[in-house]
Amino acid sequence: MSRFAAVPALILAAGRSSRFAGRHKALPEPAGPGLLREAAVRLRAAGLERLLAVTGHRGEEVAAEALSLGMQAVPNPDYAQGMFSSVLAGLEALRAQAAPPALLVLPVDAAWARPESITALLSYWDALPPAKAARSIIIPAYGGRAGHPPLIGGGRLAEITRWRGADGLRGALASFMDAGAGRLFLRGLVPPAPQAAAGVSFLELDDPGLLADIDTPEDYAQAARTFGGV
Repeated sequence: MSRFAAVPALILAAGRSSRFAGRHKALPEPAGPGLLREAAVRLRAAGLERLLAVTGHRGEEVAAEALSLGMQAVPNPDYAQGMFSSVLAGLEALRAQAAPPALLVLPVDAAWARPESITALLSYWDALPPAKAARSIIIPAYGGRAGHPPLIGGGRLAEITRWRGADGLRGALASFMDAGAGRLFLRGLVPPAPQAAAGVSFLELDDPGLLADIDTPEDYAQAARTFGGV
């Protein structure tokens, strides 16, 4: 069993894929196996075993794909309310299970991080003192830009569940930073001043896949050529 087996990954796959030529980006594609499978391969190669996929649009198909990949499918009936509703649905599902020590959150269209980058996030968290690890937020970065997936200590999850401000999960994470750092983070930038006092760390990694964001089939084909082959 991996030493990170207790850390779940929440894969947000409920959106409408409105720019994806009538297909769903989580499902298999002519250019590759589809983003849900891309995410599963990378997360499992990093040592994660608890994978939850939040479904919504075309939920039965996406749930079937998730189950075929050994994931737990979590339906989000409120997916039309936006991505943060999927975060909340996933957190609700986790509340019915063993409390996680930390959680990775990955939008399915950002599924291109290298396994070693995910392992680096987990190792950074694992090296923290336990009390600090429980309250930590570790955000990967490349070239001074914040990427995916963030790693959130288990002690922060209840606070995120209560977030009702703007900008969804990103807004919730920004709320733990000082105001100036939060504004930069909301623009996708890494703040120049450390946020260690707030329990937030930005981990710079040599992985452009951390910034990948797939909207169209052409984006997927390009990403598969650039970041594929794990």
